[in-house]
Amino acid sequence: MASGALVQFRDLARTATEMAAGADPSAPIPTCPGWHATDLSNHLAMVYQLMAYRVRENANPHRGDLVATAPKGTAPSSWLQLNFEKLYDLLTSRQPSDPAWNWTGKDQTVGWIIRRITHEVAIHLVDYSLANPGHPSPAALGINPELATDGLAELFDGFLPNRASGKGDGKTRTLRVHATDRPVEWILTFSPAAFSAKQGAGDAEAAIAGSVVDLYLMCWNRPAGSIDTTGSEEVVDEFRALPR
Repeated sequence: MASGALVQFRDLARTATEMAAGADPSAPIPTCPGWHATDLSNHLAMVYQLMAYRVRENANPHRGDLVATAPKGTAPSSWLQLNFEKLYDLLTSRQPSDPAWNWTGKDQTVGWIIRRITHEVAIHLVDYSLANPGHPSPAALGINPELATDGLAELFDGFLPNRASGKGDGKTRTLRVHATDRPVEWILTFSPAAFSAKQGAGDAEAAIAGSVVDLYLMCWNRPAGSIDTTGSEEVVDEFRALPR
């Protein structure tokens, strides 16, 4: 039986396939400049391949090990679904504690892979929604407060610290992230060279506040609902400019 985390990934991925099938292949994805719906489907299919390789081989593949685009005559949504099924079947055959390579040097487990791919799909569902009639809401896509709460933790504890370049002499900034509907609060400290985060209240040069789902989307540079900003707008802009 699939774990709760795997069921969540499965449900989001199925929605992604549906969204891919419903999108005009040539529709632009404004949150991914230069991409169209087909590019998004090819990207996500390749990420599925990437994660499957890391689970199967406990190593990072070379680009030549991955297929970047759907084969001729295969619909992007079908290609996406095929690669999802391969990854999902592989994940259901493993335990969360089984080894699987990732780039952080920490928590080299299948559980880490499941968490990362879940948030990868969730954020790209928002991208798909912009290319679909009606623009489904985050809730309709399966993005709920529990997912968003974990997503902020994954972004602040795992993703952004490993995206910092370790170079540059930009000023160190501080930002408070405060959810208005959940007991979620973070203080972020960052510069071009480094990123760190701690849970809890504290002083900062700027603050952003909103529902935890809106914060999750905003912190991934996706369209969000109402976000209140106080303090330095420059700090918020610099945070949004960090590599993701």
